[in-house]
Amino acid sequence: MFLDLVEAAVRTGRRAEALRHIAAGHAIRMGDIAPRHAFVLAAAEAMAAEGEDVHTRSEAAYAMPGADAWPFELARLHLRHGAWLRLAHRPEEARAHLLTAHTHFTRLKAEPWARTAEAELRAGGTVVARARPTEAWRLSPQELRIARLVASGLSNGQIAEQLKVSPRTVGTHLYKIFPKANVASRAALAHAVREAYDR
Repeated sequence: MFLDLVEAAVRTGRRAEALRHIAAGHAIRMGDIAPRHAFVLAAAEAMAAEGEDVHTRSEAAYAMPGADAWPFELARLHLRHGAWLRLAHRPEEARAHLLTAHTHFTRLKAEPWARTAEAELRAGGTVVARARPTEAWRLSPQELRIARLVASGLSNGQIAEQLKVSPRTVGTHLYKIFPKANVASRAALAHAVREAYDR
C-alpha cells in the first residue's frame, strides 16, 4: 500500500502529500524492518522526486541489495523513471527503462501495467510486439533468421555477409518484418525477439 499511496499522490498532483507519506515512513524507521521495506521506501522517494533527482534516486534504488527480488515494485520504478527520461528528451535512456518495465510486467502478467509501459514506449517512438513470432508474426525462415541476427546486434552489412546476400536484400526483408512483428525500429524488434525466444 505504501508505494500505491505515494504514487497516487504524485500522479494526482499532490506531491506534498506524497512527501508526508515518505516522512512518516522514515519516522517509523520503515527501512529497518526488512530489505523489501527499504527498497520500497527508496522507490517511493524516487517517484516523489523532481528534476534530476528522479534519475539520481532511481539509480540509487536499483543499486540496493536484493532490488531484483521485487520485480513488480522494480518495474514500477523503471516505468516512472523511463517516463521522466522521455519527457526530459533523453529517448535512448528512456527506452531502456521502459523496455525493462514492460518485460517485468509481461512476465508477471500485469497486463494493465504492461499496456501503460507500451503507451510510454509508443510515445517515444517504440512499438513492442505482444505475441510470439511463431504464433502471430508469420515470418518466413529467412525473415526469422534476420530478425534474430538483428537482436544479436548485427548491422545490415554484417547480416548480409553472414547470410551471403546483399545488404539491400536484408533491408527488403526488414521492411517486411517490421509490420509483421508490429514494431517500428531495430531496437524494438530486438526486444521483441528476446521476449519471444529468451524467456
